[in-house]
Amino acid sequence: MYETISLECFYTSVIHIRKLTTLRASSEEVAEWISKGDPEETDGSGLLSDKENRLLRSQEATSSGSNAYLKQKSSSDQKTKYTFICECFSRTARVLNLGLVKAFPDFVHLVQDVSRCEDTLSTLKAIQGQAHSPDLNVDITRLEKAIELYTQEKLCYEAQILRDGELIQSALSYYRLMVVWLVGLVGGFRMPLPSTCPMEFACVPEHFVEDAMELLIFASRIPKALDGVLLDDFMNFIIMFMASPEYIRNPYLRAKMVQVLNCWMPRRSGSSSATATPFEGHQMALEYLVGNLLKLYVDVEFTGSHTQFYDKFYIRHNIAELLEYLWQVSSHRIVWRQIAKEEEMGIYLNFLNFLINDSVFLLDESLNNILKLKELQAEMF
Repeated sequence: MYETISLECFYTSVIHIRKLTTLRASSEEVAEWISKGDPEETDGSGLLSDKENRLLRSQEATSSGSNAYLKQKSSSDQKTKYTFICECFSRTARVLNLGLVKAFPDFVHLVQDVSRCEDTLSTLKAIQGQAHSPDLNVDITRLEKAIELYTQEKLCYEAQILRDGELIQSALSYYRLMVVWLVGLVGGFRMPLPSTCPMEFACVPEHFVEDAMELLIFASRIPKALDGVLLDDFMNFIIMFMASPEYIRNPYLRAKMVQVLNCWMPRRSGSSSATATPFEGHQMALEYLVGNLLKLYVDVEFTGSHTQFYDKFYIRHNIAELLEYLWQVSSHRIVWRQIAKEEEMGIYLNFLNFLINDSVFLLDESLNNILKLKELQAEMF
């Protein structure tokens, strides 16, 4: 099946994606890659347009010398004729991006809005018990109506997303196929990755990977949503690319992969979890997970964003939680010690430097905030 899927199909489909951010390639590189394949020579489906057919038929009738051109043109167009499976695969990716995946953050923001409104309503009712005010009554009535509307919308989301397990399972199956196809573009599930990123992989729209990670994060928060789901392919994909800026340029997308692993991490309570298997019984995880987490810890020092100084603390917090858990697993602890010996003056030294610098900064901030809290307490009492 994977042989029938071509990235060019995504770019020549009726759903245009040329202006979307890609995993690695710039817009100029994407345009150059598309032009080499000449997908625009057809009407987008790989078939000749009616105008071209009429022109070629007239040439065939008037000139025997045009027969060679016709055969060559027909052969060339046959190569760019994409299968039904390829068309369905490409359109499903775009539909999920615009539909189901977009609904996840909308639902989360809606839940947050309901919670904030309920907290504000409780505060206003407490104030109302102490002093009556017409304006206060108006605000309370307005909030109650807003909460009612928000709650109705929230129940609609829950009915469609949370209670329809088959929908989530189907989406997970699709994105598992997606990551297997993406890995196939770079030669399969093998480490280390090739030194040069293939252009076909570099031109993949970024949201293909981001949507898969968003779905995994959301599904991890739904009880039993991941039961029966094969996580090995997702785990392999995350390990291969989360510390590979040569393949995925966006550091925040690679950090989202860590967030997925953080959601899968068994809690420290010691309770068994189905998600413990990818960490403790997965060969690629045993060999590369610790090393790639340490590398990503160093890489996020510079994200290119104007908020990089603050973003890195959240990302490194997730990485630190994972490393703390992995240190408790004997097989990962052995690999960690080996990395510390082999990379003593390399990536591991950088990791230790950043770890100490962050700890000193956060400790200093904490002590300063304690002083501010004491000053506020003195003013209040």
